[in-house]
Amino acid sequence: MDAASLEPPSPIGHSGPKRGPNCETACLSAIHKALQWVTANVDLLIPFQDSGPFVVREGKSLAELAVMMHCKVQLAGYSEDETERRIVDKLEAAQRNPQFRSRLLRRPEEFAGFSTLYGSLRLLGRDDPEQRELLQRVVDAGLLDHAERVPHRMMEIRLALEWGGLRHSWPGLADLCESSILKKVPCALHLSEPAAYAFTHAIMFFYAFGTAPVPVASPVTAVEGLCRTLSMLVVIYCQERHWDLLGEVLICWDCIGFSDSILHQKAWDTFLSTQKRNGTFPGPEIAPAKPAHKKKPQDAAAKRKAYCSAHYHTTFVAIIAASMQIHRTRTATALTSARGLRKEPMDSVLGAPDHLSSDRDIAVKRVRTWLERCFESVEGDPKRSEAALLYILVGCWICALMDPVTNSATAIIGRVATLLRARDAQSPVRESNAPPTLKLIAGALLLAQGVPVPSLLNFLYESAEVLSAFPSSDNESDLLLYEKRMLFFALGLHPMPAPRDYSEVMRFACRLRLDASLNQVEALLLRIEALTGHGLRPTIIEPADGWLEELLCGFAMHFLRQYNFLMGCRLLRALSYLNLEGSAGLLECVRFLILHQQPDGAFGFFGAEAAALESAHPEGYSTVSSLHLPVSIACLCALAESSSGKWRLLNSVLRIAPPQSDQAS
Repeated sequence: MDAASLEPPSPIGHSGPKRGPNCETACLSAIHKALQWVTANVDLLIPFQDSGPFVVREGKSLAELAVMMHCKVQLAGYSEDETERRIVDKLEAAQRNPQFRSRLLRRPEEFAGFSTLYGSLRLLGRDDPEQRELLQRVVDAGLLDHAERVPHRMMEIRLALEWGGLRHSWPGLADLCESSILKKVPCALHLSEPAAYAFTHAIMFFYAFGTAPVPVASPVTAVEGLCRTLSMLVVIYCQERHWDLLGEVLICWDCIGFSDSILHQKAWDTFLSTQKRNGTFPGPEIAPAKPAHKKKPQDAAAKRKAYCSAHYHTTFVAIIAASMQIHRTRTATALTSARGLRKEPMDSVLGAPDHLSSDRDIAVKRVRTWLERCFESVEGDPKRSEAALLYILVGCWICALMDPVTNSATAIIGRVATLLRARDAQSPVRESNAPPTLKLIAGALLLAQGVPVPSLLNFLYESAEVLSAFPSSDNESDLLLYEKRMLFFALGLHPMPAPRDYSEVMRFACRLRLDASLNQVEALLLRIEALTGHGLRPTIIEPADGWLEELLCGFAMHFLRQYNFLMGCRLLRALSYLNLEGSAGLLECVRFLILHQQPDGAFGFFGAEAAALESAHPEGYSTVSSLHLPVSIACLCALAESSSGKWRLLNSVLRIAPPQSDQAS
């Protein structure tokens, strides 16, 4: 990462949805532009409104358009130009279409779409007695019982029955909630896309998209856990550019009635900024698969249809979400706690910390055993990698500190030193494939153990001397050197570098968008590491800045979901440096690391990545030193520094004496 990428990101272009006139103005503007696009493309959203045939796969947008219009009018009212009334007229005409109406009794499995359209129009004042009679026949005949549905789809049917005012014996939404994904608050880390849609839809159906009266009680448990999951998801979906799910999570936030937070406002800033000039909100930014053969060019009509298909759903979601924002602004329903949810302790969701401590101990023992096997393999290889030896050395050292009962890891340290010194004797000048910081820590460790390795010791003292010629400064580029400066301070070779200013770090965090690039997230990390001295300088964030913990946890979850363990673990260590070891999000991430430990002790299941690396490199290439060891040592450091013992990598390095005239030789 170059110094230019460390510059603070440009200010956010929107004021965000903080309750008040600015919120209402921003949301009304977004809705107006979106509805203009809907009106211009209504022929595609209601593809059978005239003489065309009714195509089921293209009719999904019909019910969704009806729900969107009901929510918009119910929550934010009609606009002055009455765009909504013209769209409702077309929806009403579509419901009367003979080809559409004729399907209900012949295809009762499509009941959800028919009943949702009818119920939405009924609540908009456009009742249709004939359609109501047909729907009631389906219900009375028990045809709804002849289709298998997952819980949140049963909730959809139940809500449609309510909106339509139909007689039925279906269980209530609260009862259906008990069998849905909402029965136990899920962890954002583990939600796949289908599970996330089930999660958001269950909430939206239970609260009728925010249009129903506030429920007296709900079976949804753990207010704090639900709020945290939604907070993590807004960060994750901003990072993943999954704008559709981001919009649905924002709807869920307002449905439940959670109050505004900085993270919530940042999510809205990001979401509003995605609206295109034509008024649409883009769907998920998923890279299209490479075509196996060259496709024929699309004509203008096909391109317009494809564009509509990719954008309409997120645009509908955005209109509903913005309408809910307007409604809460006008009615002052921004609450400090969730509506209708009973509170339960966080431990009931996350499990007892003692259980995690036991799992962490088991994980450390497993990785220690794996490191010992790795050493045996490397020890017998005449082309042994220096990087592999140093990773094994540092990993065994950490294991020995965390589990001092066994001395097997300590014994390996001496054997690694013997191999490294033998390498020096054979060839004092040798190209190294080890990262510089790893070499510095390994050199200091071996010196402290009384088995110095000349090449590492020379590198250590020469690096300290070179860096001392460039005093610490506030320059952006100096952030990249801060870890080495702190290491030399821990070794007693340099004075402690000046910390980063707390307020400057928080200003940078405030300006950081939730869809920030990898470089920008790393720039925030560099500032936190400089503020905390990589854990050597006790730092506690102020109560008003507690949202920073959620931001870092959200970023960590995103990178772990992407299987970027190096970045995810670095974020977890930064949380520990801010004295947030007990953070619920951090504990969830630690559980994720332990869950993704292989039975042999290595961290991460990289079968596909390892195969790709081996096929792309010459014979003899080792994924152990280039992939498995770096990842496993990063996970081991994160586990160690997130434990309750306040262990820090740099404060475990013993102070050493400055070099004498002949010491480095």
